[in-house]
Amino acid sequence: MELFRPIALRLLTDHPRCQRCNIRQSQDPHHLIPRSVAPQLVLEPGNLIALCRPCHDWVKSNPREAYRTGFLFRSTEWNAVLKKPIRHD
Repeated sequence: MELFRPIALRLLTDHPRCQRCNIRQSQDPHHLIPRSVAPQLVLEPGNLIALCRPCHDWVKSNPREAYRTGFLFRSTEWNAVLKKPIRHD
């Protein structure tokens, strides 16, 4: 997706370390609300965090825990006014 590339590059530049482990270099833009759930949020910077590959793989392999820990959100948890996920900590 050509429109996504500059957003992804900016995210990875702004967050050189993984936003989950804070140890490894970030490599993957991750959609907090998955693209399949909310395609209208694909280009929304507030729906993205930068993850390293192991952490991104963990999120994909452990969706229940990722929802519980705030690395995945349901579409109903998106605050359109603030343009960011609503955290329920």
